[in-house]
Amino acid sequence: MPIIDKLLDEVKEAMEADDKATMSIEATAKLLGIDDQCLRVAIANGSCPFGVGGEHRTSGKRFGRVWKLALWAFLTKGGL
Repeated sequence: MPIIDKLLDEVKEAMEADDKATMSIEATAKLLGIDDQCLRVAIANGSCPFGVGGEHRTSGKRFGRVWKLALWAFLTKGGL
């Protein structure tokens, strides 16, 4: 399964890029190969199991972060 090893290496590299416990929505979306706005919406409406965030009451802008440990568990332990 060389492709699986390669993909897991890419995930590890992205997660170890800094010492923060979270990743930006943009970095996570790039890693997953999805549109960052789709991820932002999923986090804001609660359907993303590894992100936290919401929608600003007055501006309506969506915000959020992705917990690295939760993303790792999601990608490696199931939920796909």
